[in-house]
Amino acid sequence: MATTNKNRFQVAVDGDGTVLARMGRKKRRLTYEAAFSFGHSLMEAGHYDLALQVFSTLATVPNRGPRAQVMEARCRAELDDFETCKEILENVFDGEDQPIAEELQSAFVHYKLGMTREAMLALRKVVKEHTDLPTACLFLGDLFQEAGSWEKAAYCWKLAVQRDRRGGAVAKAARGQLRRLVKRAEAGS
Repeated sequence: MATTNKNRFQVAVDGDGTVLARMGRKKRRLTYEAAFSFGHSLMEAGHYDLALQVFSTLATVPNRGPRAQVMEARCRAELDDFETCKEILENVFDGEDQPIAEELQSAFVHYKLGMTREAMLALRKVVKEHTDLPTACLFLGDLFQEAGSWEKAAYCWKLAVQRDRRGGAVAKAARGQLRRLVKRAEAGS
């Protein structure tokens, strides 16, 4: 079945810094933080190609730090584009004393290859050594959720909120995960 123009997903940054997401005739204007959270939700649903569009667009917004680029690299790994994933991470963390790019690359590749335990170990190291990278906490929480470790997932997401700047994009995504976890617990009681 051919994809028509009206069903194509598009993301762009507007002149005022808001993000415009369009799917067919539907159009939404989002803050950077809401767009980041939306991209994370797309990843959670397995729509890595769409999430990649969101994070690639967010990565062009100046003065926002490495958060969107890290998520873009993760999407690339999920889409089997390991070389581009590596390039993004090396560019983002160029000049770092510690091998953070390699550690994140390792986590992303291990996860893609179904080696979740190894991915978790790599991410734990990143979370422990790089307190300025809340994105790693977000992903580690996602992995714990997938493994059914709800308390550890909640801990990681709370840590992501603490480590992100006030009202930050990663914090918004992590708070969304925490809300869903609470709803899940309430539904199960």
